[in-house]
Amino acid sequence: MKRPKMRLRRLAIAVSACFASGVFALPSGPSVVSGSASVSQSGNVLNVTNSNGAILDWQKFGIAASETVRFLQPSASSSVLNRVVGADPSVIYGQLLSNGRVWLINPAGVMVGAGGRIDTAGFVASTLNVSNQDFLAGKLNFQVAGAAGTVMNQGEIVTPAGGTVYLIGTGVTNEGVIRTPQGEAILAAGQTVNLIDTATPGVKVEITGTAGAVTNLGEIAAAAGRIGMAAALVRNAGTLNASSVVSEGGRVFLRATKKIELAAGSRIEADGSIGGAIVAKTEDGGRVSGALVGRGTLSAQGDGSAGSGGFIETSAGTLDVDGLGIATRGGTWLIDPNDITISAGSDRDVTGNPNFVSTGDAAIITPATIEAASNAGTSVTIATASAAPNAEAGDITVSSPINAAVAGSGTTLTLSAARNIAVNQPIVSSGAALGLVLDHGAAGSATLAADLELAGGNLDVRSAGVPGSGTLNVTGGNSVLTGSLATTVLSVAGGTLALGTATATTLGTLNVSGGTLGSAGDLSVGTLNWTGGIIGGRGVLDVGTAINMASTNPSCYWCANTLYLDGKTLTNRGAAVLGSGAVGTGGIVNLNLRYGATLNNAAGATWSMNNGNVYDGGYAPLVGMSAFINAGALSTPAALGGGTIDVAFNNNGTVSLGGSGLTLSGGGTGSGTFDLAAGARLEFGGGTHTLTGATAITGAGEVVFGNAGGNGSTTIAGSVTANSLSMNGYWYNNATLDGALNVPTIAV
Repeated sequence: MKRPKMRLRRLAIAVSACFASGVFALPSGPSVVSGSASVSQSGNVLNVTNSNGAILDWQKFGIAASETVRFLQPSASSSVLNRVVGADPSVIYGQLLSNGRVWLINPAGVMVGAGGRIDTAGFVASTLNVSNQDFLAGKLNFQVAGAAGTVMNQGEIVTPAGGTVYLIGTGVTNEGVIRTPQGEAILAAGQTVNLIDTATPGVKVEITGTAGAVTNLGEIAAAAGRIGMAAALVRNAGTLNASSVVSEGGRVFLRATKKIELAAGSRIEADGSIGGAIVAKTEDGGRVSGALVGRGTLSAQGDGSAGSGGFIETSAGTLDVDGLGIATRGGTWLIDPNDITISAGSDRDVTGNPNFVSTGDAAIITPATIEAASNAGTSVTIATASAAPNAEAGDITVSSPINAAVAGSGTTLTLSAARNIAVNQPIVSSGAALGLVLDHGAAGSATLAADLELAGGNLDVRSAGVPGSGTLNVTGGNSVLTGSLATTVLSVAGGTLALGTATATTLGTLNVSGGTLGSAGDLSVGTLNWTGGIIGGRGVLDVGTAINMASTNPSCYWCANTLYLDGKTLTNRGAAVLGSGAVGTGGIVNLNLRYGATLNNAAGATWSMNNGNVYDGGYAPLVGMSAFINAGALSTPAALGGGTIDVAFNNNGTVSLGGSGLTLSGGGTGSGTFDLAAGARLEFGGGTHTLTGATAITGAGEVVFGNAGGNGSTTIAGSVTANSLSMNGYWYNNATLDGALNVPTIAV
């Protein structure tokens, strides 16, 4: 029974030997590619002070046992990308510390050696490349660029609560310890690795290319968080622990295209007050395939109360689970599920009423069967099971309309799938409220491509049975929900979803790439990713962690994404990025504020203008009513294109221009400061600008009045320090400078 573990151990030793010749002194040869960074060394300690989103190239990046590298960043949500362009792998036997998130990209290989310690808000180590544009947009898209080595951890990688650890390569091995409480740890191997919706349960990992292997011989712990391993070959001979003593257990997924091996003595745990979810599945192209050899123990136990048991799935083309211990304490163990389609015709391969389960592959249940029960006020549950021949993934698809005349109150339709749920035809109640539960698998999601009319019923999107923990993808239809929406991830790519209730809605992640999302009440969101479409309605869209507004055409100079904010207040409390393109390379993003919409960059928050523009949508009678209120820190990185703010810009925080330009053409007021790096350009265009702070403008950049066009005026009460100051009197009414001037060149 010990043979599998010994074979894995020999493999790890062979991988470790690949790093034996690596150079691991303090990093050397830094070059700042984007943003700002300063590097200083005191003895065996190297300190790097960087702006959010800074990108550095290094000739070498290694840390010996007695050495420390520390990245000092603006906040825990800040990130720095370190790319090694030399030939040596990165070997870390010392300490890598940061209050923010650190990315390390080295095609030659990355190893955290025995005794090495990584202690950061988040850590990414990859031998696959990530583009600068994707990094700045927060996209985890990794691709091989030439030869790529492996990633190994023999030391300790830790983050504070809610942190992330991603180890990406053509092969990945963990022999040490990884701890990220309430956070996420993912190990993935392939030629191309895309991590999608990483802030959510049911994270999607897409892998292509030649066979790669991910192996765990050590311990990975993410209490109440998420752990994932994905590759062609996935092997666990250690411990994966997403359990929680005080709350719901977390999520663990193992996903392979060829084979999963769970060695004797290994443990995977997702226990809690409510059991979490463990999914071990081999599939290729969406079809169950490959092999799963299971020994050891899988545990997803709750506290023993009714309904507290967890969920475990083991699915593969060939299963060998003799000797695999399963513990759910009243939960579910799913072995190779069936698909169910809701379509016209006759019921087939289903049993039970009103709680239906599949009894074979390609099961069918008709809308008429569902409607008959719902019309009588009876709740209906449709669930995938694992009856033979069980060669499917466990999806539920609504292929024909469901039109129910619900009688009474409290009636619910529950669709419970092992993997995905697709609502491709309308679900309508013409009577009383119909509650709808879309309970997808831990590694799946729910997709809405048709109308929902629930007559005031609530929509609850679940992952593996946990209320409100799921992922809802809206791709079509015209849906108005006057009841509540409970989900962790909402992605809108097409159609219209209107949240008609004035009650606040809370989301972990909101992705908008098309279509329209409207809400009558407030939206509270952890992370907003926005590449297209409209967000509108009333109330406040409050984003606590990050806003990424990126172009879908970063290589097209003339292409621009336009994002529409209609009538809502967008409040940023974390790190926001508008645009994703460097000067001359496109990636422009236009944020269009219509119907009096307002941007609010709160105190302590950051807003980066990376070739992005903010415009007034110009819809009467609210023309000129939109505003951008900055109480935090707004910046334009040195290597990127800055942008234009064409609404009233009320600045009571700080504005830092890192070598690129910012045009203000909508007027505004405030007591904040503008700091201009060498080469930066601050232009005052149309509108009335009033700067009331004692120190208004500092730095070594250029200040221009009127070149942007517009019949404007500017009054500056405080001091101005700049390299040059100029005024185009043809376009501009006046500029009044009441404070001290420290400007070598003045042209009017």
